[in-house]
Amino acid sequence: GTAPPPTFLFSSQSFTSLAKYDFPLAVHLGVHFQLFGGAILLLGDDNQHKKYISLINSMESVGSFGISEVSHGIGRHLI
Repeated sequence: GTAPPPTFLFSSQSFTSLAKYDFPLAVHLGVHFQLFGGAILLLGDDNQHKKYISLINSMESVGSFGISEVSHGIGRHLI
């Protein structure tokens, strides 16, 4: 079986339109649907698609993004 089709494609037009009014919300939705949802869609297998796509679409499972860089952030004084 295959997973249900993703409905979370957050187009650049959607992002641009929303960003005019609420940029932080546009970034949040872009991270959730594109980075998180896109990673599951493009890199996940059928079992992961079945398990996560509907959770991502409904936002029952919320994606996030974290990054760290040497000499930046709260621990930079320790380097």
